[in-house]
Amino acid sequence: MLIDDSFLDRLLRQALLSDRYRYAYLLHKTPTSPSQRMFNALLPQTRIPIHRHPNKDETYVIVKGHICVCFYNIDGSIISSYELSMANHNKAIVIPQGQWHSVKVLEPSVIFEVCDGPYVPLNELDILEIRA
Repeated sequence: MLIDDSFLDRLLRQALLSDRYRYAYLLHKTPTSPSQRMFNALLPQTRIPIHRHPNKDETYVIVKGHICVCFYNIDGSIISSYELSMANHNKAIVIPQGQWHSVKVLEPSVIFEVCDGPYVPLNELDILEIRA
């Protein structure tokens, strides 16, 4: 399988058709695969809640576009933020297990995302609700 600009552009077009403004192209065979690998196309309109993966590290590698990955405290305040872009020096980030995080999409982007399997949906304890 060749990953080229045409492939990445197709993923972004799929994201445009999604109500969530994102599209995941899975490379793993099943949700129980020991390695969860995917290309995730993200548009600026998508909203990714502050969340954590209590038992898994997660890795993002930018392959197109520009995103900001934010780390948070339990109270919802930002600890740090990291911009990943093809135009700057930051190309990848490892998010440690248990770290509250979210992604802000600054321009249409595609990331290569990897974490250990099996896939486990987030439960309500792993999504941080911020009340204004």
